[in-house]
Amino acid sequence: MQKITIIGSGNIAWHLKEAIAKSTNYKLSQLVGRANKPSPYFEEIPVYTNNIEQLATTDIIIVAVSDAAIADVAKKLRDTSALVVHTSGSVPISIFEELSHHGVLYPLQTFTKGRFIDLQEVPFCIEANTTKNLKEVKKLASAFSEKIEQMDSKMRGKLHFSAVLANNFGNHLLALTESYCIDNNLSFELLKPLVMETTRKAFDMGAMEAQTGPARRDDKETIKKQLAVIDNDQLRQLYKTITNSILTTYGKEKL
Repeated sequence: MQKITIIGSGNIAWHLKEAIAKSTNYKLSQLVGRANKPSPYFEEIPVYTNNIEQLATTDIIIVAVSDAAIADVAKKLRDTSALVVHTSGSVPISIFEELSHHGVLYPLQTFTKGRFIDLQEVPFCIEANTTKNLKEVKKLASAFSEKIEQMDSKMRGKLHFSAVLANNFGNHLLALTESYCIDNNLSFELLKPLVMETTRKAFDMGAMEAQTGPARRDDKETIKKQLAVIDNDQLRQLYKTITNSILTTYGKEKL
């Protein structure tokens, strides 16, 4: 059974910790975090340290820290003989170029500690610096998921950008919608069936074909009415920007 060390104690680290616990081929032997002691989410970890210089002997090191912190962690791992992988979608594999054995293990999903996700359904995008290391990364990814995609850093960066558009931007629109509903004494929950069907249609029919609404049908009278009652400058500008994007996408004139 191979030993795994996780560096990081955030959302991805928690989900990988949970998955490793269910594995028959790997065991989590150490967690490296920033706090003096582990949070309640990681209390059962066999060995915890907040000093990266105190790494225990391990076979695989998973670097699950913020993108900005990966380079600093890499510098402190120069002498390790373990396979080192990071979990970022946007950081290239070259950030580990000074390490003998390295790769990428990027799970394409939004994670929150304590909220369980079936990792078997989550795509894992993998990359490594040698054929041998790629086999090891693929083996590791297969312990978590049935969906494995080999992908170089350039393509992974593009995939991460698409994830930001679909997930982070999409969620921000939902957050603004939730605030609008609260401000206007509307139930945000009433929109749930609509939002769920919108997502299903996008993947069943294709998002371009599934588009509906006043901008899609070039209904500028309705658009003008809605603009007239928006009393929030941020929402009004956002409404106009997205409406114009939809109008031009389908060959119509901007507002």
